Amino acid sequence: MSGISCRFIEDHLEEVLEGTLSPETLASVQSHRTGCASCQRLLDLLEGKCLPMEVDLPPEWPRVVLEQTSGVPCKRVQTQLGSWVDRELATEESELFQQHLEHCPDCRPLSEILTELKTALPAMAQVRPDSGFCASVLRATVDEPSWRSRALKGW
Repeated sequence: MSGISCRFIEDHLEEVLEGTLSPETLASVQSHRTGCASCQRLLDLLEGKCLPMEVDLPPEWPRVVLEQTSGVPCKRVQTQLGSWVDRELATEESELFQQHLEHCPDCRPLSEILTELKTALPAMAQVRPDSGFCASVLRATVDEPSWRSRALKGW
């Protein structure tokens, strides 16, 4: 078999690496490999003969990879923010949340608000209304004729 293509090597990587192709095909792969820097590099990497190239990755790369492999993390983070604020998450998960919040302009403000509410709400629950509170609420709601009764009286 002659005229092996890069695509053939990519499609048959396992057989190429295990040497399970016919001797003629393996010879053609070796011939192609010698003339193709891309396939040479790929096979050398897979065979452990060289280290991967140093690559400058863009700063958004981790987010893109996570979205492609695990989905958009914001939905999950936002549904569990209450547990994170209450420190109910396992250490590893809490650390992942913290990392996400440090880099996410959408989730960070929500976490800050929930953190503030965690301290503010208990203080609000301790407010005791004065003795006239119930009477004023009843006056505002009970003593006022309903729209129905006003309509029946011709208001």
